[in-house]
Amino acid sequence: MKSAGKRRVNLTWRLMKAIIILPGAVLVFIPAAILLLSKGTRFSPDLQSPSEVTFLLTMAIPAIGGYLAIRTSLLFTRSGDGTPAPWDPPQKMVITGPYRYVRNPMITGVILILLGETMLFNFWPLFLWMVVFPGHPRRIPEPAPRKGPQILRIVT
Repeated sequence: MKSAGKRRVNLTWRLMKAIIILPGAVLVFIPAAILLLSKGTRFSPDLQSPSEVTFLLTMAIPAIGGYLAIRTSLLFTRSGDGTPAPWDPPQKMVITGPYRYVRNPMITGVILILLGETMLFNFWPLFLWMVVFPGHPRRIPEPAPRKGPQILRIVT
């Protein structure tokens, strides 16, 4: 049996890989590619000035989204013994924190971050990416519900 320290380090490394691959692509690499490809076109981004009133809102929205994404990722590792990645899902059902109220708060957090990026750059192509992105998870079939004490705990 692995020691608790080794298990935690292994789970942390698995979570870091999932964060670099999934949110890294969705929130950084793809938006950066969209920004670079549109440079010099009529869709060129227009960075919002910190002196504008909407700048605070622009920063608050992705901050809330970041909180949701980080909080749910930590819940997956601490309560679910897994990561947000589809190739390394939680082994236990997570029904605490934001999952108690929202079916998928992690995607909600990512969408809020993308909305903040869209507002920061005043950039319609990023808005289109934000609209297109959530369609992808729906194409993945949901796993069959597990039976046992996990389900009983939800019902009671």
